[in-house]
Parts: sequence; C-alpha cells; structure tokens
Amino acid sequence: MPTSPICIDTGLRRSLGKPELYFRFLRIFLDDQKDVCRQITAALNNDLPTAIVLAHGLVSRAGLVGAIALSELASTLEEALRDAALERAMTLALALTEEHARVIDTIGAHLAQQAITSRPGDLYE
Repeated sequence: MPTSPICIDTGLRRSLGKPELYFRFLRIFLDDQKDVCRQITAALNNDLPTAIVLAHGLVSRAGLVGAIALSELASTLEEALRDAALERAMTLALALTEEHARVIDTIGAHLAQQAITSRPGDLYE
C-alpha cells in the first residue's frame, strides 16, 4: 500500500494543532493550487521568472499542508529553473505533476471525509 502524499501530523503541527485551521489550509490549497502544475509547465517555455515564482510558492504551500514530497520536488524544480537547467526542469515538472495529482486527490478525499463526519479527528480512523 503506497504511503499518503500528505502527512497529517505535519500539517496539524503547522496549523498550531488546530484541525479546523488545517482543514481550512487544505481547502485553500485545493482551490488555489489545483492548476499550478499546468501554469508552471506553460511558463517553462517562455517565462522562467513566472515558473520560478510558482514553484517557490508551491514549496511553502505544500509544506504547510504536510505534502513534504511535493514541497521538496517544487524546491528542486525551483533550483533547476534558477540554474536555467531546462531539460532537468522539464523532467522535474513531470514528476511534480504526478505528485501534485496524488496530493490533490488525497486532499479531496480527506475533505470529503471531513464533510461527512464533521469531526477532524476522524482522519486518523
């Protein structure tokens, strides 16, 4: 069984231990970051500064919700973009897109479960 792409414990710690705040961050991430990989990919060919800004933003936002692997991939992509290593950046963007999809799916499932139970602690069951 594959591990979850988000670490709830990390997200809760970064939300001051407040499940309601964590779920708010998850909803914001889902709303604000759902198209970020498409935006990064589009910017790779003609607007590196925008791609760098988008990758940098994803580093912190993914980290906030506990999507550590996604945050690390975004950081590595940001470094490649700053170094103008475009071939490497393209490869990283593909990996980022795959991990991002896993994160989005997982967040959607957690939010759906939370809506059904309305008890954030039920995430651990």
